[in-house]
Amino acid sequence: MRKGLWKSFVTESRGSFPIMFGLSAPILIAFVAASINYSKVNQQSTKAQNVIDSAALASAVMFRDSKNTGPQIQAAAQQFLVSHTANLSDVASHSTVTVDVPSQTVNIAYVAPIQSPVPFIVWDGIWNAVAHTAAKLGPPPKMPVCIMITEPIAKHTLKGDNGAHINFDSCLVQVNTANWDAVEMRNLAYLHSTNGQNCFVGDVHFGDVVPGKSPTCAFFPDPFAAKTIPRAVPCSQNHVSVTVPSTLFPGIYCAGLSISATTTLNKGVYIIKGGALSITGALTNVTANGVTFILTGGAALNINTTGTINLSPSSAADGGSFAGFAIYSDQAAPPPGGNAQKGGSFTISAANVNLSGIIYAAGQTFIIDQKANVTISPGSIIADYLLPDDANLTLTGTLSSSDAAAVAMRKPADGVGTAILVH
Repeated sequence: MRKGLWKSFVTESRGSFPIMFGLSAPILIAFVAASINYSKVNQQSTKAQNVIDSAALASAVMFRDSKNTGPQIQAAAQQFLVSHTANLSDVASHSTVTVDVPSQTVNIAYVAPIQSPVPFIVWDGIWNAVAHTAAKLGPPPKMPVCIMITEPIAKHTLKGDNGAHINFDSCLVQVNTANWDAVEMRNLAYLHSTNGQNCFVGDVHFGDVVPGKSPTCAFFPDPFAAKTIPRAVPCSQNHVSVTVPSTLFPGIYCAGLSISATTTLNKGVYIIKGGALSITGALTNVTANGVTFILTGGAALNINTTGTINLSPSSAADGGSFAGFAIYSDQAAPPPGGNAQKGGSFTISAANVNLSGIIYAAGQTFIIDQKANVTISPGSIIADYLLPDDANLTLTGTLSSSDAAAVAMRKPADGVGTAILVH
């Protein structure tokens, strides 16, 4: 009995299968056709997108020259599509190029019909491959400023002498001095970079300067000109003179800090008030990691040793608003007398100095001499005068630092911007 029922069920099922397949076949065929066609359309759209992106970027660059008109830029984009689409001949014929001169933008829209490989009774089987792009002339990329000269009008504000070497990488040298004789490299001295820019508001009198002065140099004001330190700072140390190996701690050092023996400074802020920060003596080695020196009340810097100085700036946790500064000279304080040019003086002689962060010496003359080797990586020097003499100065810039001081020392590179996609 059960066997007969099963046989009957199987027989009836077999009989209905052709009917079920016949009813579902058009749906299955349509689904397969749609999948095939979607893949084809998507592939075509992707290829077209790459081509029109390139065309938009190539033509947007023409905004650099104000003489190029909208129709000229449009024609250049269309010609690019024609000459760069050997395997996509329909891209040029199915693309529409529009140029918006006020916003310096090139728009390209691509719409191409693609016929489905399977015919349909109620639909013509036409799919559209679609792509769109827009490119414009963006702002110049930012670049770290690794040397900034702040003296506005005097001559010889950046001067190398007696074989001094200034090498800088991935950063910009900014001389804000409006003087035809602002920059000089004499007696085999040079200022060289293979991946940076020289921005001189004034000019180079003579010397080996590579690359040459940027033709579109723009003034870059001192970003720390309004920065001040608290005026009421009581002394925690007076007339400190380190003559034996020692460890120092953050505080307010009045009447100067003199170091003539190997010294380690614990991280934090050291305020030198009313005297010089002086590191002297043969082979005096100093290590100061996570340290910021603030020089105020006429304080100056005097490093004259055959030893090695390793210095990195304080972090926000330890240095507060002075994070990122290795040495900060308080320009609001009265400078010491006796300097023939202006302000006080910073001097590094003979020493090997390795530091990161910013040396802020606005209002000061910064002298590096007696075969000193100073490497600042990454970091910057800001001074009224920078005068390397028979010494080596090497600087490297970076955009990776996020502390406020380093960010403030970034300037749009001289020149015009690059084309960027904005779609």
